[in-house]
Amino acid sequence: MPAAPLPATVNLEVYRGDSWEQSFAFARGGVPLDLNPPMIVASEARDSKEERTSLSITVVDPNEGMISIEGHANLLHPGIWVYDIEISNGDTGETTTWVRGRIVVSRDVTNEPL
Repeated sequence: MPAAPLPATVNLEVYRGDSWEQSFAFARGGVPLDLNPPMIVASEARDSKEERTSLSITVVDPNEGMISIEGHANLLHPGIWVYDIEISNGDTGETTTWVRGRIVVSRDVTNEPL
């Protein structure tokens, strides 16, 4: 079976004011991607006005290509944001965008800022 084209699209929905986490497992040809150094994983979200925020990345298991991105939705105002996850080789500078998508942030009711 051929590999799915990159980047894969993964859309997320979060509720403003709540903490959230999304896990990913990366593989190439069925083999887990080695995320040990010199590999660098980065993720950022942007809104339609180009306001941006970095998303927190945790490499859960570098030998199995497993990461999680997490955040607190207070960093993102309600609306639609776009995000991606890039993996770079710190030695060669080669960068591949593995995931892209939208983060839809719903308005909070309790504790919504005025």
